[in-house]
Amino acid sequence: ETATASLGVSCLSYIRNYTGQDTNAGDMLLLSMDLSNVVRIWNLTTAAESDSSTDGPVTISLATTFPIPTATGTTAALLPPRLGLTGISQSPFEQVVTVAVGCLDGTVALVSTGIPVFNPHHKQQASSKTTTLPAAGTILETWGSSNMSSKKDIPISLEWNPQQPLTLAVGTGSGRVDLFSKVTSADGASAH
Repeated sequence: ETATASLGVSCLSYIRNYTGQDTNAGDMLLLSMDLSNVVRIWNLTTAAESDSSTDGPVTISLATTFPIPTATGTTAALLPPRLGLTGISQSPFEQVVTVAVGCLDGTVALVSTGIPVFNPHHKQQASSKTTTLPAAGTILETWGSSNMSSKKDIPISLEWNPQQPLTLAVGTGSGRVDLFSKVTSADGASAH
């Protein structure tokens, strides 16, 4: 017997949890957010990933869920882990899968999902006992200004630059597009 389900969500985003160049490696993660500002992260596995068959159903399991009270409820984008590589060993973006979320005050919150980033080049993964990951729903950083000139300055679209690490385009209701980039200097200082 086959079961079906419907998702009543206002926003979807998906990534592979992998820092390497192989576009088929790593778990597929799907974000869904509803109008009550609840984020759910789902882990998708196809039969081809779990055994030797090439066809088959997709298995979906809930990895985590958390509220973001200040969110618009309509815009979020998962940061592909390979775009979170900053070269700073203590950067949370290298340790935990992160989501950018548009907020009602006009800012964008970068929020921890609590899911460790899979990096095949690190012998010791972020899930080890020596590293404490930020809990799901923890705001890591906030980009932008909460000094909105009008309600139209609320973020309505978010897109990570696929070529430039930690660079985000934010479209607002007023038609303005803001670019945010986390630039890191040799001494570890950063600016947006």
